[in-house]
Amino acid sequence: MKKIFTLAIMALSSLIVFANHDDGRMSITNLGGRDTWLELDGKRYSDRDNPVLIRELASGNHTVKIYRENTPKSVWDRVGMGRKPEIIYSNTIYIKPRYHVDIVINRFGKVMVDEQSMTDRNYDDDKDGGDYRRDDNWNNAAMSNRSFNGLMNTLRKEPFDDNRMNMIKQSIMDNNYFTVDQVKQLATLFTFDDKRLEVAKYAYRNTVNKGDYVQLYEVFTFNRSKDELADYIRRSR
Repeated sequence: MKKIFTLAIMALSSLIVFANHDDGRMSITNLGGRDTWLELDGKRYSDRDNPVLIRELASGNHTVKIYRENTPKSVWDRVGMGRKPEIIYSNTIYIKPRYHVDIVINRFGKVMVDEQSMTDRNYDDDKDGGDYRRDDNWNNAAMSNRSFNGLMNTLRKEPFDDNRMNMIKQSIMDNNYFTVDQVKQLATLFTFDDKRLEVAKYAYRNTVNKGDYVQLYEVFTFNRSKDELADYIRRSR
């Protein structure tokens, strides 16, 4: 009887250890201009290290609230005596064992929540929550930071614009996906608007957050380049 009891305790201990390995993760990425705070189960995290990645979360329900800095309307607000931060998201999120929950706040303050199994072969642990999977490319993850930095280093070493452009197009043709910020970095490898516009057009269909594509306008010197990109986006929808 004592032996059976001992075996039962060992089996229970094994189950507990296994359960601890089923912890999940949560990341929050702020693409807007205002400061945000994540409150998870009563504990606050700032977006100072954007994106924020929280590891070793036990599976189950978690209370999530997201606060955003309010725009001051008076001098009293600016000295901290006015409006309080606004809540832009409040919900209970269920984290499954070995799942990564990704929360993205777009430039308009809209909150989007997605999840992916960390056992999925497409899950890249190097991204630390950086796969902004939205729009029509919802199921496609953007290139990881490590891979993208490697691509950028290779492109910077190429002295000829035409060769650099061909390398970018080949990378896109190889079914790689990018965030708007990554496309912006690719575009600024070139000096003139015509090349930057070519990159922006070619990468559009493989961009995971097309809703933020207007951010690319700032890389252009001339308004006609912005207008041409806007017209291309309209025709591509």
